[in-house]
Amino acid sequence: MTCLWTRRSAAPLRALVTGASSGIGRALATELAGLGFSMVISGRREEALRTLAQTIEKEYGVTCLPYPGDLTAAPVRQGLLAEAEVKLGGLDLLVNNAGCGAIGYVEEIDDEAARRLIDLNFLAPVSLTRGALPLLRHSAAARGKSRRQVLPAVIFVSSIVGLVGTPCYSVYGAAKGAIRLFADSLRAEVADDGIGVLTVMPGTTETPFFDRLVASGRHPRLPKHRALSPQTVARRIVRALCQGRHRLLTHPESRCLACLDRFSPAMVGWVMRRCG
Repeated sequence: MTCLWTRRSAAPLRALVTGASSGIGRALATELAGLGFSMVISGRREEALRTLAQTIEKEYGVTCLPYPGDLTAAPVRQGLLAEAEVKLGGLDLLVNNAGCGAIGYVEEIDDEAARRLIDLNFLAPVSLTRGALPLLRHSAAARGKSRRQVLPAVIFVSSIVGLVGTPCYSVYGAAKGAIRLFADSLRAEVADDGIGVLTVMPGTTETPFFDRLVASGRHPRLPKHRALSPQTVARRIVRALCQGRHRLLTHPESRCLACLDRFSPAMVGWVMRRCG
């Protein structure tokens, strides 16, 4: 992989990764550490988070600061940003990965579950990003603008169901779709500041997603396809970041579905009715 920044870069590489205690977030933190990023990592599973931080510091020789907590709580978000500013000296990359899921028909997702989905998948990353912008702008000013600049940047981990409506993922898909649209708007707003925005839409990945649902009802009858490992998804995300891309669909099946939805939405609607 060819990146525009390396471990030997004169400028510091500092990241904040949410949802890092497992899955894609954990794999992303490891990939970034391999590129020389010092980082603050966040998650709700304190023991797993601290173990990851110790492993990263031992194997890669970079600073990795665990900050456990629920991202929907304002003091946790404020603490994360303060940790990055004070202990890392700033921020070059914000990875909004933390999230929660729910599966079921609309009437099976109650108000409490819906609020949790919106709070963690949309409102929390919006608030954290807003708070991080001064740090990212300071990073951009220190680095200077160039045509090939890829840092500072914000990564949002959305979902393919936030792009193409899928039965049994109505509320979860709406939350992920909202963060995708937010990212598109933010990209236009901060482009002149030298800040990049990458939206990632993974498909099925080998993570604990289905073990930690906030609500579980009827499941869709989706065609069988191969789930990717978190490490594979993380490598593709880092490659897209290195290339300065705006969007990434990590799975070939997702790219096919998105293309089909664009050119033949009626056919996608017919397929989705059969899956429901």
